[in-house]
Amino acid sequence: PDLAFFRDKFSDGKSKVRAVGYRVFALNWRGTPRQHAFLAKGIAVLMIAIIPIAVSMHTVTAWIFSMTLRTAWNTALFGVYFVAGAVFSGIAALIILMAILRKTFNLQEYITDLQFKFLGYLMAAMASVMVYFNISEYATAGFKLAENEDFIFRQLFIADFRSYFMFYFFGGLLVPIVVMLVPRFRNLSGMLVAAVFVDISMWIERYIIVVAGLRPPLMPYEPSDYFPTWVEWSIMAGGFALFVLLIVVAVKVVPILSVWEIKEERELALKAPQMSEEGVL
Repeated sequence: PDLAFFRDKFSDGKSKVRAVGYRVFALNWRGTPRQHAFLAKGIAVLMIAIIPIAVSMHTVTAWIFSMTLRTAWNTALFGVYFVAGAVFSGIAALIILMAILRKTFNLQEYITDLQFKFLGYLMAAMASVMVYFNISEYATAGFKLAENEDFIFRQLFIADFRSYFMFYFFGGLLVPIVVMLVPRFRNLSGMLVAAVFVDISMWIERYIIVVAGLRPPLMPYEPSDYFPTWVEWSIMAGGFALFVLLIVVAVKVVPILSVWEIKEERELALKAPQMSEEGVL
């Protein structure tokens, strides 16, 4: 519906490229009852289908690690751990992106503090899940300390990766919970700070999984050290730049908010007092 709205708006030839694009991707939308019924069914199907797609994608990524002969990755929790981590960091990224768009385009009327509060509660709930997974993983492995796990625990809690792990656990997992538990922090600024901590800490967690997981030697050699080269830093910066570019292009060519849903909601809000008055009469 939104693309059809822009299709009609650009029909006067102001921008031929945009007019053609909107006409193609609007899929001949005319707003008929039959099309609305198909739209509702399509939205319902996508809402359901995205769940197994997301779970399977992140689970397969986790299996690539956990089915490799590395002591640090020898856990059956990696599947649910990766899925929960993706949801957790995704909520934080959504909070950051919404705050930027809200400030840039003055969308305070549409993106209210209530939406941020609900996302904050969801982020804190996922943080609690991640805390549980971490405690479950390290408590069971640390109790047994089989194979090279004593080396892994030393580098995570005492040696080289101690500062990284402490920032990940306390900054990324506990800060969101504290922000949502303490009323004075439960505002946009507090949730934005917590979201930034979450995304940084989840990146650090991936760094710990890969680098710290590969560091224990498989043979009686000295453990190796690793630091990214300028090429690797450039690839990572390019990935972040590509993500920002895609968001900027998307904001430029498609509506940030669902215009047709806002329009329908406001029409229903205007009809409600009239219908109540008619009911009284």
